[in-house]
Amino acid sequence: MVSRLRTSISVASATEDAYPTSRTGTCLFFTSSGLIFTVTEYPNATYRQSINQLALGQESTVKSAGPKTAGKTQLSYVFDAYCGWCFGFGPALTEFVRQNADSIDLSVVSGGLFTGERVAPMSSAPFLKSANATIAAQTGAVFGDGYSQLVADGRFVMDSTDAAIGLAALRAQDPTRALDIAEAMQIAFYRDGRSLSDPETYRAIAQSLGLDPTAAVSSLFTAASKDAARADFVRGRRLGATSFPTLLFHGSDGSVVKFGSPTSTAADLTRDLNTCVRAYAVA
Repeated sequence: MVSRLRTSISVASATEDAYPTSRTGTCLFFTSSGLIFTVTEYPNATYRQSINQLALGQESTVKSAGPKTAGKTQLSYVFDAYCGWCFGFGPALTEFVRQNADSIDLSVVSGGLFTGERVAPMSSAPFLKSANATIAAQTGAVFGDGYSQLVADGRFVMDSTDAAIGLAALRAQDPTRALDIAEAMQIAFYRDGRSLSDPETYRAIAQSLGLDPTAAVSSLFTAASKDAARADFVRGRRLGATSFPTLLFHGSDGSVVKFGSPTSTAADLTRDLNTCVRAYAVA
């Protein structure tokens, strides 16, 4: 069961044993809903009983390591604006964040899906049509005519570095709107077929979100935005995100826990977040 489930997680250092015996390591466990948790910096074996109980929806009899801190639970969302599964996942994530706004802080990080040698015309990815059909069937995502025309034509080039710079430029105006910005970028591409390398796309997004359109365009060309995009890629790798979307819970004991899946609903995410909170001290 574990080896089969491992194909859908993003942390490459997963161990063969579901429960490592050392103080730190990577551990997988899954809930009755089938959602997978990947734990990096997993507490020692005394927590096995606790995690088993939590995965079954029971109260833990083992206290989490360290005191829970005051304030909101810290989450990281590692995504790529050119990732179809992120587009499908977006509405559920947005609803989850809305429902839990009083208790969580979400950091949005660009992951860098199409960089370096992977930057190529769409025609080099003949699987896109079938992949999009699967995403639509499993998440309800609607791909627009503008995007479909790009796929059919095949010449459009997806460059995640440009998209990451665009996110960084808009995010700098209002970091609290980062998820709104990410969603607007994905809608611009996957619904309208707009390039995330085109400054005018960011002008339109800024205007739609009540941000400064002129500042949005001018900041695309600054060293600060480029540095922020590179920093996002580095942070995503350090968090262990090698596929997208990746949603992570941060515990004050150093735990970084991946939860949810691209087909999770808002209710799924809330339930599994609560499991993490009960298992780990809040950062």
